[in-house]
Amino acid sequence: MTERRMDITKRLFLQGSAAIAASSLFGSQAFAQANEAALVTAAKAEGKVTFYSVVPQAAAQEFIDGFTKKYGVAMDYQRLTTGPLVQRYVAETQSGNFTADAIAVTDNFFFEDATAKGWLAPIADVPAANGYPAQFLDKTSATVQLLPHQLAYNTQMLGAAPTDWNVLLDPKWKGKIVVLDPRNGFFTTVWYYALQQKLGAGFIKDLMKQEPQLVQSAVQGVQQVAAGAAAICAPAYPNLMPDLQAKGAPVALAATDPVIASGVYLGVAAKAPHPNAARLLAHYLMSPEGQAAYNKASVAPLGQLPGTLPLPKITPVDLKAAQAAQKDIFAQLGLN
Repeated sequence: MTERRMDITKRLFLQGSAAIAASSLFGSQAFAQANEAALVTAAKAEGKVTFYSVVPQAAAQEFIDGFTKKYGVAMDYQRLTTGPLVQRYVAETQSGNFTADAIAVTDNFFFEDATAKGWLAPIADVPAANGYPAQFLDKTSATVQLLPHQLAYNTQMLGAAPTDWNVLLDPKWKGKIVVLDPRNGFFTTVWYYALQQKLGAGFIKDLMKQEPQLVQSAVQGVQQVAAGAAAICAPAYPNLMPDLQAKGAPVALAATDPVIASGVYLGVAAKAPHPNAARLLAHYLMSPEGQAAYNKASVAPLGQLPGTLPLPKITPVDLKAAQAAQKDIFAQLGLN
């Protein structure tokens, strides 16, 4: 991980919401508006933008619709979990089959590698970067969403909200727990590592005695909780709740201690098929309007915007140590 990227991640974990609020200062509006107008004209000529994003489409739909309505540029939104999405992007780039214009995933190390290989274009020159919080802006990427790892539970089965992660080890819920497969995203590994550090070296071994079901994504896991097929899904995320709760599903989120968080990082492809539309997407996603739409029921790096959540107190995690422990965590979970 580059020193700059590590510094951004360190600030994410250590500074919290006060730093975000203090850093949410914008530069010259006239500068941004002039550049935006030129960018919109060029993007319209290209006609569309393809966006690879880890955020579930249901949670991102307001962002997709807002971009299209505002600029008249169609968006092809491709959603997968981080692991498969990174694999797809890497395979396409290495083969010269350039499809994605922009990519947003949670893997810090992917951005380090992609930057070193010249796969990402500079992002700091898009209009909305003028004044974007410095701790969330790098040469080729911007942190565009903050994701607290929390616990989804079936309210009819559990009743009261759990207060800590030890609920995962309660024999009462044996065979009723869904956990995420860490092969689909590095920050799931970080979650396992952090809980092992907090609850003891035997945490994963004890968790496996509960006969948990491993699933590919939190979307799948939370749906099982909502349907009553499972009592608990961990980790889970705030932006998955509103759609299910609006349908009357008995599912809620518990902010259990410790709180671990990851960031969603945005990059623009160096050889984007629609380079101007890609930069316009980055501009919109980094603007207050785009941030509010993309981060509904989640945490925005620009601070608390309409419909977004405040940043809770985050527990720092040593990402290098988590990466070093990855093979051991996989082995304890019985994974290749």
